[in-house]
Amino acid sequence: MLPVGSNHKSSTCAVLSSNCVIWHGAAIPCLNLCKDDTLTDVILKMGELLCETRDSAGQVIVDTTPLGNPTQWTTYNDVIQFVVDDVAALTTTVNNIVVPPTPDLTCDVATCLQAAAGGTTLGVVEYAELIGTELCTVKTDLGNLEADVVTNAGDIVTINGTLATLAGTYAPLNSTYVCLSSGTDTIANILATVEQAVCDLENQTGSPAQLSADIAPYCNISNSDALSAPGTMASAYPEWNNTVTTLGQTIKNLWITVCDMRTRVVNLADCCTSTCADIIIGFRAELNSTILTVRALSNSELPSDFQQCLTPGSTITITDGDGTSYTTVFNDIRSLVDGGTQDIDLAVSGLNLATDFTADVNYCFSNNTTGLQCQGVKSFNIINTVSCPTLGLTSTWDNVTSTGTIDYSFNNVYIASSTTKYRLTVYDAASAVVGSVTTAVASTLTDPVTGSFIVSNTGDYTVEIKIITVDSGTGVETVSKTCPAESVTVQNSTCLPPTGLIAFNLN
Repeated sequence: MLPVGSNHKSSTCAVLSSNCVIWHGAAIPCLNLCKDDTLTDVILKMGELLCETRDSAGQVIVDTTPLGNPTQWTTYNDVIQFVVDDVAALTTTVNNIVVPPTPDLTCDVATCLQAAAGGTTLGVVEYAELIGTELCTVKTDLGNLEADVVTNAGDIVTINGTLATLAGTYAPLNSTYVCLSSGTDTIANILATVEQAVCDLENQTGSPAQLSADIAPYCNISNSDALSAPGTMASAYPEWNNTVTTLGQTIKNLWITVCDMRTRVVNLADCCTSTCADIIIGFRAELNSTILTVRALSNSELPSDFQQCLTPGSTITITDGDGTSYTTVFNDIRSLVDGGTQDIDLAVSGLNLATDFTADVNYCFSNNTTGLQCQGVKSFNIINTVSCPTLGLTSTWDNVTSTGTIDYSFNNVYIASSTTKYRLTVYDAASAVVGSVTTAVASTLTDPVTGSFIVSNTGDYTVEIKIITVDSGTGVETVSKTCPAESVTVQNSTCLPPTGLIAFNLN
C-alpha cells in the first residue's frame, strides 16, 4: 500500500510503505496483536475483528418463549426492545397490586389451656408452641397410662388366679372374738348372719331415721338456767353440746342434766338451814413488786349453795397511806374461799406503792336454791413488805486527789410510779450528814439506779434511802418511809513510801 496525502488532492506525499511502520503500543491479546507488529498487520487484524462482529450480530437468534412470547428474535435491538416492553408491563402490574391488610394473628385460647397461657388470648406462634408442649405432655401421660394398664392387667390376671384357688368356706375376721358365730362358713352364710344381727339390733334401737329423729332434744335447755350452778346450761358446763347430731352427744347432755339435778337436790336438802349467818369469810393479801395477791383466810366457810352474785358483783377497794383509793372487781370471790387467788396489778392504780394499805371487800353471795342474797364488807390491813429497795455499796480511795468515792446501786422498786422519788443520805461515823441527793420520779429512772458520793476522809460511812411521795397537785414532797441504812468503809489500800530512813554503806 502506497500512502498518499489525500484522496481528494492531486498532490502526492512521499512514498512510504505501511510495512515500514512499526506498532510500538502494548500487546492486545484478543486481536493477537503484539508490539513491533507492522501497521499493515495491525490494520488487518482490526478489520478482521470488525467483520466478525458484524457477521455475528447478524446471526442472533433469541428464544423468548420462557417470557411468554414464542417469537425468535434475530437482532439485539428487537430483543432489547422486547425486554424493555416486558419490564414496563411488569412494573404496571406490580404497581396495580393491592396489598391486603395484615391478618390478625391472635388466637382465643381454649379454656383448658388458659392457665398455662397466662390469659385468654395468645399469638399464633406462641399458641402453636403451647399446644405442642401440651401434646407432648399428653403423649407422656398416655405412655404412663399404657404402662399402668399393662401392670394392672397383670395384677388382674394374678387376682383372678388367686380367686380361683380360694376355699369355699371362711372364718370371720378375728373369729375368736366374734359374738355372732364361731368356726368357719361360707361368705354367704356369714353375710346372712351379720344381716340378721343388724336387723335384730334395728328392731331394738329403731331405724337410723328413727334414731336421727330421736337424737334431737325434746326440749332445748341450752339457754335455760342451770339448777345448781350460775349461768345457763351452756355457760355453766363447758362440755355441754349446743348442737346435737349424734346419739353420744344426746347421752352426754342427759348425764349433765342428771348431775345438775342431783346437785340441786343435794342443795335442797341444805336449803332450810343455810342463812347469811353461815357465811364466815376473811381475807389477806401480799404485795410483790406491783402485784397484789388476794387470798381468803383458811378459816373461811361458805355453804355450797352460795355463789357470787351476778348482780351486783363483788369488789375490793384498796387505800394507800396517802388516802388515795383504787377499786376493782373480783372474777369469782367464791374461788378464793375454795383456795384460789386473785392477782391485782397496781402499776396503773395511782396508789403510792411505798406505803402500807387498807382494803375493803364488798362481797355478795346468792343462794341459787332459795334466792337468798347476802352482802357485807370485810376490811383488813395490808403490810407493805417490798417498799424498800436492796442497796449495794462499794468504795475506792484516790491518793492523788486524797478523796474517796462511794458508789451505790439499788433496784427501782417503784419504776411504774410518777409520784415516788428516792432520797439517799450519807453519814460519817459520827452520824453527821456528809452528802445527800434526791432522784427524779421513779418512772423516769433506769433499773437499777446507780450513782456515787465523794468523801474527803477514809473511815466508816452509812448510806440511807428514804422513800419520798410527791403530791401530784401541789408538788410537795414528804417522806413516806425510811429504809434501813447500809454500811461501807472507805480505806486507803495503796502502800505509801517509807519516810525517815537512814542508809548505810556496808563493806
